[in-house]
Amino acid sequence: MLSLSPPCIPTPTRLLLESLERGDFGLFAHGMRVGRIAARVGVRMGLSEESNHLLEAAGQLHDIGKLSVPYALVHKEGTVTPKEYQIFQHHPELGGALLEECQQPPELVDTARQHHERWDGRGYPLGLCGNEITLFAQITALADAYDAMVSGRSYRSMLGHSEALEEIQRCRGSHFSPAVVEAFLAAEFYQAP
Repeated sequence: MLSLSPPCIPTPTRLLLESLERGDFGLFAHGMRVGRIAARVGVRMGLSEESNHLLEAAGQLHDIGKLSVPYALVHKEGTVTPKEYQIFQHHPELGGALLEECQQPPELVDTARQHHERWDGRGYPLGLCGNEITLFAQITALADAYDAMVSGRSYRSMLGHSEALEEIQRCRGSHFSPAVVEAFLAAEFYQAP
C-alpha cells in the first residue's frame, strides 16, 4: 500500500482513499497525482496550508464515484457508445453523494460533483459556469485534465508535456478558469519529483 498524503487528512478520508486503492489502483494512482498537482496550483494561488491540505484530499478523491461505474466501462478500450457515456457521466454525482454520506468536508463533496464542469458552462452534471464552480473544483478539473493527457489511456495515446500545456492554454477561458491556468503554468510542478 502506498503512503497516503497529506499525513494530516482525517481518518474517514484515509479509509475512502484505501477503498479507492483496493477498488482500482489506476484510479488511486491518478487521484494521488491529481491531488499533488492541485496542491501545487493551490500554493501558487495563495491558499492557506489548511486549505491546501483539503484541496489535495479533494484531488485525491475526485473520481471516487467511478467505483460505482462498471469496471469494464471505466477501462474500456476504444470509443464508448453514447449510452455508455451517459452512464459514465454519473460518476461526479455518485462521488459527491458518497462523500456527503460519509460526512466529508463540503470542499471534497463539491469537488467530486463539479470536477467535470467547464468555465464556459458546457460541462456536466450541473452545467455550472465561471465562479459558480468552486475554486477547488476549478483547480482539480485542470489537474485532472493534465494528468489524463500525459498518462496513457485505453482510448487514446498520451501527449507529451509541451503538447498538454498547449492544449491547456488553448482551453483557457472555455474549459478552464483563466486564473487557474495562469497559476498552473506558474507552478512548474512538473520539474519537481
